[in-house]
Amino acid sequence: MVLVWKLDRWGRSMADLATTLNKLQELGVGFVSLTEALDFTTPSGRAMAGLLVVFADYERELIRERVKAGIAHARANGKPHGRPARAREKAASVRELAAEGLSQCEIARRLMIHRRHLVIEVRRSNGGYWIHGDPQENPNLSCLSGSPV
Repeated sequence: MVLVWKLDRWGRSMADLATTLNKLQELGVGFVSLTEALDFTTPSGRAMAGLLVVFADYERELIRERVKAGIAHARANGKPHGRPARAREKAASVRELAAEGLSQCEIARRLMIHRRHLVIEVRRSNGGYWIHGDPQENPNLSCLSGSPV
């Protein structure tokens, strides 16, 4: 028998709770929540658990639909969705700093962008290669000597 004070203290989400309850039931372990007065060892308790799962799925789908509608509305009004492409905006600065011989890490620190995004953008705009070559051949190109980009 598992005894909890509140249902929300047992699982992260209703889906997680439902999965856990099913596993406990398969193992023959009872589950009781004191605050909600739910005893999942009885038929009415299991029926209530089923209803909770159905409503949780319904709520999740409603949230998903609202988010998609909001994104579509924002795009229709010309507002971009997602993170800003900071590395793309700073491509010219990246080329200048790389021409000075700075490492990827130092360029990323100075421009306040993540090194991985820096490398992706440079490769995208430079035919798939880092500006000065392979970091395996030139250790100054990456943050860790000899580490792959």
